[in-house]
Amino acid sequence: AGLVAGAAAGGYGMLKLASDVDSSQKRIQGQLGVTGAEAKKLNGITQSLWKEGFGQDMSEVRNGLIQVRQNIKGLNSGDLKQVTKDSLTLAEVFDADVNEVTRAGSNVMKGFGTSSKEAFDLMAWGAQNGLNFSNEMFDNLSEYAPLYKKMGFSATEYFQLLKKGTDSGVYNLDYINDAMKEFQIRVKDGSKGVAEGFGQLSSKTKQVWSDFNQGKATVKDVHNAVINDLKNMDNQVKANQIGVALYGTKFEDLQADSMYALGNIDGSIKGVKGSMDKASEANENFARRAKALFREFVSGLAPFGNSLLDIGERLLPKVEASINKVSTAFINLPPAAQD
Repeated sequence: AGLVAGAAAGGYGMLKLASDVDSSQKRIQGQLGVTGAEAKKLNGITQSLWKEGFGQDMSEVRNGLIQVRQNIKGLNSGDLKQVTKDSLTLAEVFDADVNEVTRAGSNVMKGFGTSSKEAFDLMAWGAQNGLNFSNEMFDNLSEYAPLYKKMGFSATEYFQLLKKGTDSGVYNLDYINDAMKEFQIRVKDGSKGVAEGFGQLSSKTKQVWSDFNQGKATVKDVHNAVINDLKNMDNQVKANQIGVALYGTKFEDLQADSMYALGNIDGSIKGVKGSMDKASEANENFARRAKALFREFVSGLAPFGNSLLDIGERLLPKVEASINKVSTAFINLPPAAQD
């Protein structure tokens, strides 16, 4: 009885594994609209990552790969596998959604022109250094990264700005990004209130703003100059009024100390390179290793599942026909004979 039960359970497991592999390939083909050959290749990456212990099951790994493929264009097979692995790792370690991670990575890459390696190192560094404190880092990166490039910031300068704001105790990252977004709108529109605000700043800052209006300076240059002036003003009531005129009400929401912390942005942050590798190493826990060991073993049994299916297709119709005959005969027996 034990042998039969064990064989039945093992047979079911092999059938399910074979079914998962086949289903995964079909879903990849259906969702990405690729050829059968390409779907098979992509499914091979899915199986490889699954065998390494990533994801709760094969479908989670497959969904991660699909989202990477859809959100980040132009990756070769090697990069696709690595970025999928990095996305699954960041999502697991920092309790985030894989789709948010891939969208953030895509916009950092597109916005600042970084490689996938640089983008994921920056995101891992940011999360490791507290930027995900309000569980919105990846969403904010996805929304604002392209805007900061237009304002003249590099990728490292953007992350430096977020880090300085975080360290100053801001309520959430949205406050920082909204303040900077409003600032870049106002310095461009040249309204009366903005002109009056700049009119009360130093001649050096006025010159930077003039250079900006002539296309010779960036929003980042103007921002650094303005914050430096406001921070060093003796009359902080006046500084606050000018700050609101240039940055909007978020200047008041953030408070002066947090706004002043956003100055002197020059991209000087350390320890970014290799941050993704550190996150991956930290995620190499016992459970991952155990899953990888077991999955490597059972993946070798997948061909048996296909063989069992072939046998079933060949033999079960005959068994079914025999059972139907027995059932019919049994039903036609009188009740006493059935008993």
